[in-house]
Amino acid sequence: MSGASNRDLAGRIRAAFGAVSTGMQDHGTAVSRRVDRDLPLSDVEISLLLEGTTLGHGAHRLREDGMCAMELVAYVAGENHGYAPQCASQVLTGFTIRLNDAMRDDERQALKPFLPRLIGTRAGDEARRFETMAALAVTRLLLPALERRGQTRLVAEWPAHALDKWLHDAGSTSGLPRGLRRSLRNAAAAAGPAGEGLVNRWQRGGGELGLAVTDARRLAGERDWSSAFEILEAGIDAGAAPEGTPVVTPARASAAAP
Repeated sequence: MSGASNRDLAGRIRAAFGAVSTGMQDHGTAVSRRVDRDLPLSDVEISLLLEGTTLGHGAHRLREDGMCAMELVAYVAGENHGYAPQCASQVLTGFTIRLNDAMRDDERQALKPFLPRLIGTRAGDEARRFETMAALAVTRLLLPALERRGQTRLVAEWPAHALDKWLHDAGSTSGLPRGLRRSLRNAAAAAGPAGEGLVNRWQRGGGELGLAVTDARRLAGERDWSSAFEILEAGIDAGAAPEGTPVVTPARASAAAP
């Protein structure tokens, strides 16, 4: 693609989205908007879109107001505007939303390389994905945090035969901050037998795990988000659908239609 074509495409992207506004909303208040295109984006277009978009905090009522991480996933996939795209794993969606909103503006941009890889993850094994991510969160962040706080019993009990029970026990100890304890108990409830009747069970579980990771990284003495990114990477790979499973997004389905 020529330099002029690149500039034209970048101009179209800027015209479509504009600058990210400072009037952000928390997730939960955005409205659905139709995508104004029928064809999937090319790799070059996705690359330029990622480069030209500044991820914002919270949900956005309109795409023109800006996009959070998962709203950008929805756009790339050709879905309606929203933070819970149908193409993405619920666990990864919940986890990514929590990271997005916990990060500073400059830190949040490091999520962008992961976002195209979330497309097509909805067909994977959510239970396996959650277990992989939670186990890595325990070993990378929770165990160091517990050791620093003298909670040797819980450290000695890992690895646990029942992950949800260990998370619940960790969330019931007085040696951790209240917010982290609540997140661990809620994550355990979503992953365990009690979670089977929950609406959006795995998005809740992923979100609570994201909250726990956000709090535990500080207790473990981690200054950056390297462990959180490692956990996200492991989750993308862990629950992959069987080879040969078709990945169909609204834009791709429209492109394939006669």
